[in-house]
Amino acid sequence: MTVFLYICEYLGIAPKDFFDTEAADPKILNEIIANLKALSPEQLSNVAAIIKDLRNR
Repeated sequence: MTVFLYICEYLGIAPKDFFDTEAADPKILNEIIANLKALSPEQLSNVAAIIKDLRNR
């Protein structure tokens, strides 16, 4: 288990992200999520609209 946690630390991901096969780049996703937590509700709504628009292209 210690080796597994070391691998996760080396990759810059959480252990739960190691098994998330849908995430293309968990390290970047974690960074984005950390930044999203600092936004206001209005800012989050704006980001959500941008993401929705990007996915529809």
